[in-house]
Amino acid sequence: MSPTLILVMPPARVLLAESNSLVRSLLRVALSQPGITVIGETATLDELLELCDSERPDVIVTNVDLDGGSIDQHIHVLAAPGTRILVVTDEPSPERLTALLGAGVSGYLLRDMGAESLVDAVRHVAAGQIALHPVAASTVVDQWKRLRDGGHRVATGSGKQDSTVPGYGWSFGLTMDVARQDAPQDNAAEAVP
Repeated sequence: MSPTLILVMPPARVLLAESNSLVRSLLRVALSQPGITVIGETATLDELLELCDSERPDVIVTNVDLDGGSIDQHIHVLAAPGTRILVVTDEPSPERLTALLGAGVSGYLLRDMGAESLVDAVRHVAAGQIALHPVAASTVVDQWKRLRDGGHRVATGSGKQDSTVPGYGWSFGLTMDVARQDAPQDNAAEAVP
C-alpha cells in the first residue's frame, strides 16, 4: 500500500472592516467556519490601515465606506503582497465596481447573498480567484460586450466616459484588448451564487 499525501492548507486569515457593528458581528458569525480565522475587525478606515499593516491578513472583507472615509483611494495600500480584498456592499454601482476592480479588489458581493456564498467567496479570494456577485458579474460581462462591439482599448479607472466605448458612460478600469478573439482567458471571473 502506497502512502497517502495529505495537503493541509492553513486557515485563511481574515480581517473584517464594517462601520455597522451589527453587520460586522453577522459577518464574523458567518465566517466562523473551518479554514477561516477572523484575526481582527474594525469600523474605521484608519484602524483598517493600521491592522492591515500589523496583521498582514490574507483577505480583507470590507464595506467600501467606513467611519473616517472610503477605501477607494487606499486599495493599493490595503492590497499589499499576499492580501486580497473582498468588498461586501449594498451599492451595485457599475462605476464603483469597475473602479474597485481596476484598483485591485479581488471580489465584489452585494449584501443580499447568503452566509454560504460569503464563505465560498472568502475561500475563492484567499485561493487567488475572483469572486463576484451575479449582478457584478453581469456588469463586467456587459462591459466586455460593449468594448468588444464598439471599442478596442480602455485604460482608466476613473469612472469617466471613455471615447473608445461609444455611448457608454463608464470604463472598466483595466487595460483590455478585446479586439482579439484569441486573447487568453486565464483570469475568468467566477460568479458566486
